[in-house]
Amino acid sequence: MLEPLFSNNYCSSFNRSNLELVTESIERITPKGVRTEDGIEREADLLILATGFAAIQYLSAIAVRGRDGPRIDDTWSHRVVAYLGATTSGFPRLFILYEPNMKTARS
Repeated sequence: MLEPLFSNNYCSSFNRSNLELVTESIERITPKGVRTEDGIEREADLLILATGFAAIQYLSAIAVRGRDGPRIDDTWSHRVVAYLGATTSGFPRLFILYEPNMKTARS
């Protein structure tokens, strides 16, 4: 179940002069950044690759086990609630940044 966001403050970031929303397909990654299919190369210090995943199926693509072997799916079997990110007891160094206020009930 998805619930409304507590805030839409991120929308104002699109008005910043140092931000550009690019919807053009990526042609290739270059040593300096990214070249899109329109031929423009955009310099980038950091690339975040996050496409083709199921956002409400937490960690669905990988099997995560915590300290002493518990599975994250079992730990989160009842309900997952996150606000601006999540950490879970027994899973050291597992930091998760999901959409604010994203909730799901699991069967």
